[in-house]
Amino acid sequence: MGMRFLVPIAMDQLKEDPFAHGDLYPGDLLWHVLRVPPEIWQGSAEMRGLRLELRTVAKRFLEKADEMDDEWKETIKDLLLAAKAALTSD
Repeated sequence: MGMRFLVPIAMDQLKEDPFAHGDLYPGDLLWHVLRVPPEIWQGSAEMRGLRLELRTVAKRFLEKADEMDDEWKETIKDLLLAAKAALTSD
């Protein structure tokens, strides 16, 4: 399946729980969605709308991540950086 079909499914999960996960760790689904190439997000009006919703998901994730202990934050530091970048990207 292509990303244009998988991303909306993933976003439905992330809107419910920004820490939704696949097989690795809580938040790994968000990590993968944050790494979707920009051209995918620009592919349709639906995808552009989901890109805007991703900012809200990233913000909720970061708010909850503030409550985590430092050891866990170190484990997901790349995810935290990507979530912060999502808040400032176009």
